[in-house]
Amino acid sequence: AENPLYINYLHNSEYIMWTDSSNLVILNTENINVIYNNFNANVEYIYYYPYKFQNIKQYNKIQKRNISYQSNNFNVTAGNFYISKSRNTSIGFYYDDKLLRDKYLDGINGTFDLNLLNFNFHIGLPYIKEFHNGFYNTLNDTSDLITGVGFKYKPFEWLNTGINYNHLFIGTINNSDQISNIFIHIPLNAIEFYTSLSYRTGFDRSIFITNKGLGIYSNLSFYLSAISLNIEGFYADTFDFGGSGFRYAEIPSLTYSGYSINRGMDELGTRINFLSPLNNSINMVKSNFSYITTKTMDKRLMEGFIGMTIYHNSFSSEIALNYINEEFLHSDIDLKQTLKSKFEIFLLSKIPVKFINREEFISEDTLNYLDSEFCIDITPLNNFTVYSSFVYRNKDIRNEGTLWYIGGLRFDFLEHHTLQSEFGSRKGGIVCSGGICRYEDPFNGIKIKYTFSY
Repeated sequence: AENPLYINYLHNSEYIMWTDSSNLVILNTENINVIYNNFNANVEYIYYYPYKFQNIKQYNKIQKRNISYQSNNFNVTAGNFYISKSRNTSIGFYYDDKLLRDKYLDGINGTFDLNLLNFNFHIGLPYIKEFHNGFYNTLNDTSDLITGVGFKYKPFEWLNTGINYNHLFIGTINNSDQISNIFIHIPLNAIEFYTSLSYRTGFDRSIFITNKGLGIYSNLSFYLSAISLNIEGFYADTFDFGGSGFRYAEIPSLTYSGYSINRGMDELGTRINFLSPLNNSINMVKSNFSYITTKTMDKRLMEGFIGMTIYHNSFSSEIALNYINEEFLHSDIDLKQTLKSKFEIFLLSKIPVKFINREEFISEDTLNYLDSEFCIDITPLNNFTVYSSFVYRNKDIRNEGTLWYIGGLRFDFLEHHTLQSEFGSRKGGIVCSGGICRYEDPFNGIKIKYTFSY
């Protein structure tokens, strides 16, 4: 029998309008996927029609495309691809849905299995893009070229080890940076151990000198009945492969909030995670403690978290506290403390209702203020949701205001159509993840978003 040819096509359109700046964006995406035997091809075509956007022109282009061949022992991909080795401590390209950052390579990636060995290679141009104002901005130097090789060896089920090497050619200044990595992974029934050692040497684009860097990351986990305990630690010294914060390799962020000091470039830190059932297996207690300091000891960050989640038939609730303490030894602010609380109730009745209360108390030396947020989601119909949020600040800080409110409707119809309307105001501010922070613009007006796909 002949092998069939599969062709999948997906169209997605978004119409976004908001009144505070009279902006309108039409975003269309076409995805085509073709599968035949061991071959797989993908193309993503995207085009924007921005209206009254400053410094943004209408354009269309192929955003993503790749073709791959997969067999039992050999896989190769040409085009755009994500890649992660040694838990991103050797190289890490992925999509960050919190910061809306898209990190990928444009080139060739392949793996080959031979008995107990797995060989891998890649070569490509790195792209780091951040979504802002309706489109993705490219953040990194697009003249960079990354070449990498590695192998993994698994002689036993309980042992996995490997070596990776990556070379970065910086075309704009005709210089290079390289990183070597070795890792060991020992997964047992009740205990799991992982450690990674990375050494970089070459041109540091952040400070325009040639230097050396070191990154060490270790993870030890215990699984005892339904209780789990996880201990992590890392040391990073000028660990900035790529330079200028591009982060082609990175140390995992250990804090519960995802915030770090300089995202593992010059840091020392540890984290302890604990998860345990309470009374029975459906009631869980979780806790997290992190401590991070810079290698030069001019900044320190300590974070603690404790939370409890309870499930009972058609009812669930969550209670959590998160405390962050930041010390700055050479800054206008000496001490910043943040205490966050969250209380959530979800009723899965005939009409599902979710209620959330968040409190955030911030102290910056002698400056103290409190943000109180109340959110409610009601789904009277399976495809119709009404939501609202209300944020009150007890004093005006930096002329940001004291009151923000949002009301919204979401209507899903005809399987792949969504109409969402939102009105009110958002305070904006800094959003952090993994030590990288971005600023979200404040908003006041009406937003309408219509999305459909077929």
